[in-house]
Amino acid sequence: MKILVPFNDEKFLPAFLDSGAEEFYMGFYDEAWTEQFGKYSDINRLTLFKDTANRYTIGDAGRIAETLHENGASLYITMNAPGYSMEQLEWIGGFLKILGGFKVDGVITSVPEMIPMIRNEGMKAVASTMCGIMNRDLAGWYRKQGMQRIILPRELTSVEIADVIRAEPQLEYEVFFMRNGCHYADFNCLGMHGGEKGALCYSIRHGDAGILARDPSFQERMAGTHRSFCTEFHAFACGQCAVYRFMEMGVSALKIVGRLDDMEEVLTDIRLTAANIQIASQCSSEEEYFQYMQLPGDPVTYCNKGYSCYYPEVRWG
Repeated sequence: MKILVPFNDEKFLPAFLDSGAEEFYMGFYDEAWTEQFGKYSDINRLTLFKDTANRYTIGDAGRIAETLHENGASLYITMNAPGYSMEQLEWIGGFLKILGGFKVDGVITSVPEMIPMIRNEGMKAVASTMCGIMNRDLAGWYRKQGMQRIILPRELTSVEIADVIRAEPQLEYEVFFMRNGCHYADFNCLGMHGGEKGALCYSIRHGDAGILARDPSFQERMAGTHRSFCTEFHAFACGQCAVYRFMEMGVSALKIVGRLDDMEEVLTDIRLTAANIQIASQCSSEEEYFQYMQLPGDPVTYCNKGYSCYYPEVRWG
């Protein structure tokens, strides 16, 4: 089971590798694409953040992939916008030819039309969460289309993940593991995070909630739950309790997200995850793992109420 991490600051690469990261993912920003299709046309879901979230160009990917391969690591490129026009897919075909020449390991895609395009260039086709693969039937459909790896949505429980893996064991699977969560269904994301960019999800969470109930005390409890959900849910997303379970399931990679995050904090999460993978590998049961696992830096902040748990059912039942 490998640790997959964001690549958005080259100076952190040696520390990431030394700490246990073996797979990296990155996006790229392309001025010509934006000029052709407009500033709201995405290559990946963070295109609107330009070179803040996509610091490197597609030309840099060759050098980055070579460095990672020399260190036994892999590189995946994100092309997971909510959708693409036929003209955009033609442009993407050019991108894929370049990336295939660089021997990039795989491309994270949101649309099935890209699967043969990716594989024809010798790269692994990886299903983004934008595909919304919520069950074994969808996993099987994407496998038949040629998908080789699936990033499972944040909304799935560990039990549901196990069911998908049992049904489609030929595929590789990534699960979300540390840092950023989503208040809603990740596969409906438009990539417009934050109020200043007009994000619908932001407006819902920060707008006034109209809760109607006959019982005033029930109404107040519901309002309090709503406030907690909007401010605390997945504020410090964490899946450390699930390491042993995912190892037993045969999960391929634990995904630490955060292309826009502080890379020092990402590094801390890599070290914690690597330590717990090592601990889990020496345990004979999940209960034993719980006894010896390392908790996040501030367990009160992370673990209180269970709002930060990616997989609360693992710890809390």
